[in-house]
Amino acid sequence: MPTFQLFRIKLIDPRQLTLPLTVSRRKPDVLRAAIESRPTAEFREGQTWRIGNVESCDEHAIYFAFGRTTKSSLELFDAASQNFRATAVDNSPNTHVFVDFRLQVCAIAKRSSLAQSVAHIGRQLAQVLTGADAVRGSESQVEIEPIPDPEDFVSQLTGAYQISSFSMHFSRPNPIDVEQDLQLPLERTLSAIGGEAGKTTFRGPALDGEELAKLARAAAATGSDASARLRTAKSAKPVTKHLFGSAVTMSQDEEDAADLAKMKPSVIGWMREQYARVRGTISSPP
Repeated sequence: MPTFQLFRIKLIDPRQLTLPLTVSRRKPDVLRAAIESRPTAEFREGQTWRIGNVESCDEHAIYFAFGRTTKSSLELFDAASQNFRATAVDNSPNTHVFVDFRLQVCAIAKRSSLAQSVAHIGRQLAQVLTGADAVRGSESQVEIEPIPDPEDFVSQLTGAYQISSFSMHFSRPNPIDVEQDLQLPLERTLSAIGGEAGKTTFRGPALDGEELAKLARAAAATGSDASARLRTAKSAKPVTKHLFGSAVTMSQDEEDAADLAKMKPSVIGWMREQYARVRGTISSPP
């Protein structure tokens, strides 16, 4: 039974736009072209990561398999010669990946024979896509970051007796569905000064938990962390709480997992619904 985890897939602009005509191409188009080109990359000798089995799901989404090919020796018995022999074969464990280009989110299935963590699979996929001709031509790079489930952190913010500080992380611009008043200007400033990542902190005797919850959801949606220094009650000691914690996951039904045609709408629907929940545009499930 495959378990999918939700990720933000970002096409990050170069620090300096040396080829403005090239980088003006729409990011969803660049990502789609990169995936459809089925790129490969060898990060270690004899070990090649590759994309295959690319299939369109709908106007905005695509499915593909992502895996690693290595050479291994298979011991066989030859009945004709009555001798044992070893033959070299390709071993290619792989996993399911779905991408929604409009939302720039993806769902990656856990596969222990491929990597110990789904996040590691995401990092390898980001490197493979960054090396694709379409991405290199835009002078951009791909980042794939886990989207944390913000519900517990949000409930701590909105239910806190007192919040004395709040910090959020941000990276270079990936202009889709970001918080416009704070997050977007910070990302643009970071890009202008040639930075890779940044962090901003607010302090005060009693910060507004409801407003901070909106920022926490925005941070989660971009795969960024946030933290708050708060007290749960008047007599309680201050504690620091972090956004990063539980991942957004779904275990796919065995029957659907065995049939790609059934799995497509199930995973795509889940991916879109969960992203909307993280952003706070729909209510959390009961």
